[in-house]
Amino acid sequence: SSDDSSSRSRRSPMNEANLTLGWIPLFPLVAALWNLVFGRWIMRTLGDRLGREVVHLVAIGAVAFSCFYTFSIVFEAMVGQGYDRVVHRIYPWIVSGETMVGFDLMIDHLSAVMCMVVTGVGLLIHIFSVGYMAKDGSYWRYFAYLNLFMAAMLILVMGKSLVLTFVGWEGVGLCSYLLIGYYYDESEKASAG
Repeated sequence: SSDDSSSRSRRSPMNEANLTLGWIPLFPLVAALWNLVFGRWIMRTLGDRLGREVVHLVAIGAVAFSCFYTFSIVFEAMVGQGYDRVVHRIYPWIVSGETMVGFDLMIDHLSAVMCMVVTGVGLLIHIFSVGYMAKDGSYWRYFAYLNLFMAAMLILVMGKSLVLTFVGWEGVGLCSYLLIGYYYDESEKASAG
């Protein structure tokens, strides 16, 4: 009977929780789209000071939500309940014959540490950027790019398949280009981008 229980435990699947992980990259992505679409209009309509407040509060709030949600999932599901990984199967993305690549997000022990670092350090960078970019005319564009970078980095870290990880990698590359060449009207900075 002890052989039966040990063979059952060897054959049992990894202890896995199915929780909603999509919120973690979704909030920075929505904030990026919000600031890209409405940021300039908000700054013109509400005035420079109040417009900047709205732009950076949307950007920082989205990253703060992702950060706190990441920490709550890691400590509740993985530490508290002992799950080895948390998976969110969003939808089947690429289907070709027998091959199916899902748009699936996953946090295991390694990606949990990376998600906490990305969201924690990203939140600090967003807060620091408020003062650093205070006099910039395209304040809204900077925070949109920064939020887009966060979303891409989180998809890179949380992607369950190599295809989705590659999408995150390319998104990080695009955002690096956009942020490095942010001052595109200055030739040195544009060529650096």
